[in-house]
Amino acid sequence: MQKVAFSACALLMLLGLAADAATVEEAAVKAHNDARRADAKAAGATNLYELVWDPALAKDAQNWAEKCAFEHSHPAGEGQNLYYRSPRHHPDDYYINLAVQKWMAEKQDDTSGHFDCCASGSNHHSCCHYTQVVSARSRKVGCHVAHCDHLTRDGNTITTNSPAYVVCNYEPAGNHFSHGSHAAYLTGQLCSACDTGDKCNDGLCVTSTETVWTKQISIGDKGEVISGSLSCSDFHFTHPVQFPLQVRLLFSPLGQQGFYCL
Repeated sequence: MQKVAFSACALLMLLGLAADAATVEEAAVKAHNDARRADAKAAGATNLYELVWDPALAKDAQNWAEKCAFEHSHPAGEGQNLYYRSPRHHPDDYYINLAVQKWMAEKQDDTSGHFDCCASGSNHHSCCHYTQVVSARSRKVGCHVAHCDHLTRDGNTITTNSPAYVVCNYEPAGNHFSHGSHAAYLTGQLCSACDTGDKCNDGLCVTSTETVWTKQISIGDKGEVISGSLSCSDFHFTHPVQFPLQVRLLFSPLGQQGFYCL
């Protein structure tokens, strides 16, 4: 019989992101959620969630933004908003905030309050950037700011004045026609239609941070790991155990850069 100790531990996974990329992530998540929260409180949104950063979406946005083509790439299953400003004089987070402000300004075109301004066939889809920002369907976002020398649209150059080009991708895509309505979210009592087990954070639903997945570890006669892998270096037991045994690890998110091992 061997005695080892068990305690909770936290493991931070360093992402090695460049300073600008981290700034874009922080700015994009905050700007979008500030906008969604303000809209939710004003309208009484029942099912509007905080957006979380998604590296895969950010990579899709980067791949497209760096082509410096001011037109949609139509990524499968993703929504997409575009914005540019020239000449470029400010840090990337400035243009993220400016882009979200401009997209949200389209709310003034939603004169009916039913989001019909983005309905298929409406003139120029006048508020579709706004409705994508506040779409309850979308749960994840990833953005990139490209430093272009020039920008093209449909093969034609539209500016040669060193623009900052903002691309944000969303998943699932918003602007979805469902049950005879283009509504970006439902209205009533704030957060009353969050998914079961999820919580409300100042007017927006938040996905529960309780156990999100489990992992099975097998430990041999000498206490060695014989299958699976430990994800926390100080994993141990505080009570006598009989080897061999199996250990069930429960993992929960820790922000966007790591997780807790409980």
